Amino acid sequence: MRIVKDAYVVLDYVLYDDDGDVIEATDDEGGRPIGFVHGYGTLVPGLEDGLVGMAAGDTKEIVVSPEEAYGSHDPELEHWVDKSDFPPDVALDDEFEAVDDDGEQITLRVVEIAEDALLVDANHPLAGETLRFEVMVRAVRPATDKELSDTRRTAPRPRLVLAGESARAPAAAEAAPRSGREARHEAGHERGTQPPDKGLRKDSPRPPSAGRPVPAELDDEQ
Repeated sequence: MRIVKDAYVVLDYVLYDDDGDVIEATDDEGGRPIGFVHGYGTLVPGLEDGLVGMAAGDTKEIVVSPEEAYGSHDPELEHWVDKSDFPPDVALDDEFEAVDDDGEQITLRVVEIAEDALLVDANHPLAGETLRFEVMVRAVRPATDKELSDTRRTAPRPRLVLAGESARAPAAAEAAPRSGREARHEAGHERGTQPPDKGLRKDSPRPPSAGRPVPAELDDEQ
């Protein structure tokens, strides 16, 4: 069987950035192949499209442009926020969940720390990157009724696939520029977002960089 819509796929991959450095791999320590139902936006679009027609045992290199992965880096998604709204031990690269105008959860990453404010970035860390995947298909079979039902219920909305196109950060705080950066927004300019003290939760894990699949249960694969 080849990969088409409604096929259940078990996949190994290695993901490289623009410089050829490994970002992540399913054979890393503690890693496992990913399993997903094809055709529902579970993976980033360019990777999912590149898998069509592959069969168990096939290998392939798939290069995915930013537009078909996590979008371009949007500077409007960087915001200065009040440091007092965050835990006192906040550090660079800490991630928090917030709520945007539409009630959707978004992930904010701390990219700069000033005396009284933090610069947070709602872009995906791989926004603007061309991604190179080396993939190997471990198994392909028809998805079960339950797998189809679960996938259709939890499939991401198309507008959320490119995180940079829809995410908004919480209300920004005034802060002096640091390291040549400028504070792009003043307090209160982003209306309609959940305040940080009500909408933030630390250390929310991001999905794998390939998208939103789950580790495959290999014992169930035929």
